[in-house]
Amino acid sequence: MLRDLQESPLGQKANQIESMTIEMVAMLFDFIFETKDLPDGIKALLARLQIPVLKAAMLDGAFFAKKTHPSRLLVNALAEAGLGWSPVMGTTDPLYKKIEHIVHRILDEFSDNLALFDDLRAELESFLADEEKAAEANIATTAEEINQRDRREIAGVVSKSEVERRIESYQIPQFLARFLRQKWQVALENIYLTQGEESEAWSSGITTLEDLVWSVQPKRSPEDRKHLVALLPSLLKRLSGGMHAQSWVGDEREAFMANLVEAHAAAVKPSLAQMASPTAAVSEAAKVQAEVAKASGDQAAAAKAEALAVAMAPAEPAPPEPVKEVLDDEYLEIARNLERGMWVEFEDEGGQLAFSKLAWVSPLRGTYLFTNRQGQKALSMTAEELADRFRADRARLVEAEPLIDRAFTSVLTQINEKLGDEAETIH
Repeated sequence: MLRDLQESPLGQKANQIESMTIEMVAMLFDFIFETKDLPDGIKALLARLQIPVLKAAMLDGAFFAKKTHPSRLLVNALAEAGLGWSPVMGTTDPLYKKIEHIVHRILDEFSDNLALFDDLRAELESFLADEEKAAEANIATTAEEINQRDRREIAGVVSKSEVERRIESYQIPQFLARFLRQKWQVALENIYLTQGEESEAWSSGITTLEDLVWSVQPKRSPEDRKHLVALLPSLLKRLSGGMHAQSWVGDEREAFMANLVEAHAAAVKPSLAQMASPTAAVSEAAKVQAEVAKASGDQAAAAKAEALAVAMAPAEPAPPEPVKEVLDDEYLEIARNLERGMWVEFEDEGGQLAFSKLAWVSPLRGTYLFTNRQGQKALSMTAEELADRFRADRARLVEAEPLIDRAFTSVLTQINEKLGDEAETIH
């Protein structure tokens, strides 16, 4: 529109200052049309402000110098609000209709009263504040879901670490390692989630873990043997109490208890006291018994001895967790420095683009929650996952600097380059 004005008879009659003003405002809108930081539908609405903005610039020479000029502030506010709209929302979306309403009012009412821009910006801010209040409820609900998920992940990591540390540090039989990994670790996770790591219940759960591991170690002194006998009633009671929230009945429970009795008997047996693992010796003896039973045709005895051999065999440490390589580069730096309220443009699997705002950051694991302007969840991810998207060009940080201010920087750069080229030509 402004380019057409420059070529029109009216534009031809403009003096030098007026021509320069038209050119600079035209360059501002060129920048707006070319930016990737706005949906095309919002650009189309802002395009209708070309003449009013030109008029404001003609009326007030401070337009180019003052970042706080009313018309500049309003266009910036409209552009920032427009990030929250996407074509799938349609032109009946409340935000789109509000921006459209403001544009129409400027077209219909603006003549020389710059205060109109301030009034309309206040109206827009009030609308956005009301939407923000409604969005907070949605954000709070989703944030709590992520918090709980993060807590469960942390509970799993902490509980597994406690269990695996004992299995790696002591020689324990396979049946006990299986119980600790499959049952007691879950019990510890539940305690962590419901009562926390500082609770008495957590301390009791860890003590039970340590007592179980200690109970199957060789008892080389009378004091150790006496301590085990005194400990067993309390240990079994704590064990039963810790399993109340899980299914642990019937054959599974009976098999575990039978193996535990066998392991305790081996631990206090004088002939096995000097061995590093009495239960490993029981396993080896059971293998021999199984072979003898097979040779004599006693299949039932052979099966029982084989089961005991497997149960008492030394537990293997867990395989090491795969270590995901974190690429510490500028993309990770950008992701880690993101602040609440910043906008990111994401590309989904189908190639569709959408703007989402960083609405919340988990205090537990630093998980990012991105939402639309209504606070509805778009997606959540870690800083490392966001950096991967930046790296693959499937996400792009939206410039935080106001649109018109960036446009001015671009215009001034172009003018300086043009002047430099002209000076070189003259020289």
